[in-house]
Amino acid sequence: MAPLLGHPMIEWVYKQAIQALPKVIVATDDERIVKAVKRFGGKAMMTPSECLSGTDRMYCVSQKVHAKYFVNIQGDEPLINPHTIRNATLLAMKKNAIGTAATDLPISEKTDVHVVKVALGFDSRALYFSRSALSHPSVLKHQGLYIYPKEVLKEFVRLPQPTIEQEERLEQWRPLYYGFPIYVSYSKKKSVGVDTPDDLIKVEKILKTEAKTHG
Repeated sequence: MAPLLGHPMIEWVYKQAIQALPKVIVATDDERIVKAVKRFGGKAMMTPSECLSGTDRMYCVSQKVHAKYFVNIQGDEPLINPHTIRNATLLAMKKNAIGTAATDLPISEKTDVHVVKVALGFDSRALYFSRSALSHPSVLKHQGLYIYPKEVLKEFVRLPQPTIEQEERLEQWRPLYYGFPIYVSYSKKKSVGVDTPDDLIKVEKILKTEAKTHG
């Protein structure tokens, strides 16, 4: 709901997502967000407040919406690029497995606990996710989206949270812990997740610059 150039952040995320996906629904447990989404012409759905993660919330949507694959885009990614969403989705569909995306990790963010890092294997599968610095040679900056085949999504919500998911506060550790592969699509398109007030200021400056460029 944080304002960016006079519009709630969720509106920016929605408009990016709708360029890449045939249908976009904002899943939330807050009526204020539902009302905000409806004001800008988007679609929203109320989900239980008991949901432990965004993927649990997405599962609730999957019970009412027919699709083979479901894409979870975090509401704090207003700069997520449509090409990034599309390419990660195509990879997940090709592998019929969980998909996500990552980009280059700036040196300045290697030790930033607000930035999630992912270490990759030779076949673009995720080996490890962490908020801490990773010494693995193939470390990228994780971007906030996940693609799930419906049958895998169903399995996800049945699994208990492992300790590492709770400690890292990263939901992707649940499928990884229980042996589900996660394929990572590399993207040259940078994105800034909004985790702090400073991030919000940074994103607003980027949006203002883009508006001038395209204006």
